[in-house]
Amino acid sequence: MVIKRSYWIGGLMTLSLFLGTMAFNPSKESKMTSMEPANAQSLEEGTIIEVATFSLKAGVTPDDFYIVDQAVELQHVSQQPGFISRESAVNDDNEWLVIVRWRSIEDAEASMTSFSSAPATAEFMSMLEVDTMSMKRYTTYGLHNNSGD
Repeated sequence: MVIKRSYWIGGLMTLSLFLGTMAFNPSKESKMTSMEPANAQSLEEGTIIEVATFSLKAGVTPDDFYIVDQAVELQHVSQQPGFISRESAVNDDNEWLVIVRWRSIEDAEASMTSFSSAPATAEFMSMLEVDTMSMKRYTTYGLHNNSGD
């Protein structure tokens, strides 16, 4: 019997301590969007979870950014090999969180390499306070119970 579970370092609250740039306040509401295509895969051991946090430039509204964020997702990120899913969230302090799941580290690296030159991403990057951006990757971990196998 094999049991697989995916962990994400104890949840977002623990993750926010590692990122250092994101203040998590459970009393504040956050808005989240999610796109999972029909070909999305379930998380398996070794799946890459890419976590980016950033703030927007002064004068950029969440509504304006949301339109551009969705365009980047539809026109570039979701079209990359190994893409599984992507979620975007914003808190009341206008701090953004983007979580992308990839099939492998190679897929995540290839997407990052193509991101800076993709036509859809220039406007996205122009709206960010680049010095507030932090990006980290995590690998899902599966627990296996080998008794009875």
